[in-house]
Formats: sequence, structure tokens, C-alpha cells
Amino acid sequence: MSLELRHLLYFIAVAEELHFSRAAERLGISQPPLSHQIHTLEEMLGARLFVRTNRRVALTDAGDAFLKEARAILLQVDRAVDYGKIQVGIMRVQHLPAMLQSHMLYAHPIKAVTSRCPDIFLCPHVCYPFHGRSARPCSIGCRRSNNHPY
Repeated sequence: MSLELRHLLYFIAVAEELHFSRAAERLGISQPPLSHQIHTLEEMLGARLFVRTNRRVALTDAGDAFLKEARAILLQVDRAVDYGKIQVGIMRVQHLPAMLQSHMLYAHPIKAVTSRCPDIFLCPHVCYPFHGRSARPCSIGCRRSNNHPY
């Protein structure tokens, strides 16, 4: 049997609740399958993660160390999922000639995107009107940052 993300989710829930029934309720499953999955996880790891008595559940030293790693793994998975959701594309902006003199037109949207998605680089390309015609669409190009850690 191989380790799956659900094993980590189940383990973290029990570790945080220190109670199998409350952890099962939090996860939306019944308690016997949760206990079985934790037992299977302990067998896969070859270590006891919890000390169980009739009155309490406590983490072992191995369980405490595994909890830190399990949280880090799930955080990394969440980051990977979020990174996969980042869309790269072009946003078209209609502008007037008078707006060309002010970078403030672009400052707020660019700051909003880059603060939420620091791995995205936005570079506004100002488009000038062509021979007295009305304003043309302008593009803000997006690309992934070259210094991305992944």
C-alpha cells in the first residue's frame, strides 16, 4: 500500500483534535474507517504516531515529527495547486491619449495582481493613438517570473 494525501489529512485531523470521534466528524467520515486508516498509516511508516488510552489520545515523538512534515507536505501541495491555477494571458485596456501621461492608470491593477500572484510579472505596453484616430486597445503582457523557485 502507498501513502496517499488522505492519510496525511486524516492524521493531521486526529493530531489536531487529539480525539478520533471529533476528527472523524470534522472529516465527515465515521470513526472506525478513520481508526483503520491511521493504523494502516502507522504500519506503512513502521512507527506508532499516537498513544491511545481509553481516556485520551496523544502524539508520540514520531507523531509530533510526522505532524510537522505532513503539514509541510500539504502546504506544498496547496501551493502547487494554486500555481497550476495561475493563468497567463493578455488583458486589453482601452485608453485615451490623455491617460498616456500617467502611470497611475496601471499602478493599481498591476499592484493588485502582483501582490496576489508574486510569480507573475506584469509589464504594461503603452499604445499611442495612430494618426489622430480614436484610442486603440493596449495590452498588458503577463509572463511567469524567471526567478521562480519551482
